[in-house]
Amino acid sequence: MREEILNSLNVIVYLIFSILSGFILLMIPWIDVIWNNNFFVRECNFLKIIFLSNYFRGMVTFLGLLNFYSGFEEFFSFFLKKE
Repeated sequence: MREEILNSLNVIVYLIFSILSGFILLMIPWIDVIWNNNFFVRECNFLKIIFLSNYFRGMVTFLGLLNFYSGFEEFFSFFLKKE
């Protein structure tokens, strides 16, 4: 019984983490106030070109979509398994 509760809690924490990190990775690259004022853009000139590229922003957004997908897939498999 205790092991099932810990397993369920572990899955719920994973769901929250993956959905929130997916949301952050989806949104942050397109908010210029945050994205243009990070350490790598300010201090590393060779990384500034990469970080300000729309291709790199798209790649980070795609990672966010993968996290979102992973979280929702786990969500549905967890709750459909319970029935």
